[in-house]
Amino acid sequence: MKDVNMLRKLIEKNKVAVDKFLADGTDLPYDVYEEFFTYCCDENIMPYGVAKARTGDPYEFIYNLLEKELA
Repeated sequence: MKDVNMLRKLIEKNKVAVDKFLADGTDLPYDVYEEFFTYCCDENIMPYGVAKARTGDPYEFIYNLLEKELA
């Protein structure tokens, strides 16, 4: 079950890093990236092939997810 509130909490917790990431492409700090990656995998939001970087880029997936969530 996807927990949208948890995604919002992660975004708020890491607001400065997320804003910089979306505004100018500044890399997410590893610990912040890891939180979003783990969330996406645990909630089955990110496809397995993307999580393994076989069919897509996990970093790009997270960028698109955050951009969509904050639009």
